[in-house]
Amino acid sequence: MKIKNNEKIDYLKAIAIILVILGHSMSYYSKMSDVSNLYRLIQTLIFSVHVPLFFVISGFLCHKQDKRKFINKKIKRILIPFITFTVLKLVYSNVISGEFVHSSNFLMQIVDAFLFGSLYWFSYAILLMYLIICLFWNIKETKKLEKTIIIVGTVAMIYSIIINIFNISLIPNIFQINKTIQYFPYFLFGYYLNVSNKIQLLDKYKISLNIITTIVILTCSVLYYKNIISDCLPIKYVLAFSLMFVLKEIVQYFPKNLNFLKKIGLYSYQLMLFDSFYKVILFTIIGHFLNINVLFVVIIAIINLLLGVISSEIVKRIPRINTLFGLDN
Repeated sequence: MKIKNNEKIDYLKAIAIILVILGHSMSYYSKMSDVSNLYRLIQTLIFSVHVPLFFVISGFLCHKQDKRKFINKKIKRILIPFITFTVLKLVYSNVISGEFVHSSNFLMQIVDAFLFGSLYWFSYAILLMYLIICLFWNIKETKKLEKTIIIVGTVAMIYSIIINIFNISLIPNIFQINKTIQYFPYFLFGYYLNVSNKIQLLDKYKISLNIITTIVILTCSVLYYKNIISDCLPIKYVLAFSLMFVLKEIVQYFPKNLNFLKKIGLYSYQLMLFDSFYKVILFTIIGHFLNINVLFVVIIAIINLLLGVISSEIVKRIPRINTLFGLDN
């Protein structure tokens, strides 16, 4: 399979956001009720791959272009919606419910939301990655660029593992810098596959990779299920890449023209931003009338997804408002 096919990329993005929404619903439910080891295992596997997959795809789709236009586009598509949804969360928390509040002081809420990006960490992380990757475009020689990508990615991974193991932070986490460093290896991996034209190697060694990834996933699953290992970063890196390869292989069997799935992929960023609102509202409404169980967690995730797509479709058609949500043409 040639993964550069835009349709397959949309499918992968759709899978990623579906897993994000499902994972968040599962996490929300696990805070409300005791859950089984199997439930926690599934939740761990989902959280291990959903966001890393987004970053790999983002890196893979990134290519050298006019820096000013590129940065302006990313600010328009990422930062402006981030500001819009963050303001909505602050209003929601101080007028309707304190669900998203990290501090009782309103000024500290603003600092927490905009300086540290705690309400939507992903937005700051991906925007910083795009800004950093512009520096790589100054490297004209392909071999030197590939070497730089490998070195920077390895350093970022080692740094993240060290601060994770020793539970320290060498850099203040303003604008989600530490999260950016932690997830940057995924972005660089996707970017490396793009600039090096070596994605064919994934297909060339498919059988070997299938065996290795299966062993990794099964081994980690057993160890997680039996609580023998904790959710440490070195294992998360290995597990994430293994799960991503499996998802890549699954996507090649999808039929063409799954338009709704492509629509989900197209609105993936907006769905991620809408997710927290609809999740809280749906759990509150359904929980008011019924006892929430595992089946309802899945149903809530599906409704959440549908509401996000519908909302994106509606907002996209409203001039000026669509710009605030990053959905203008």
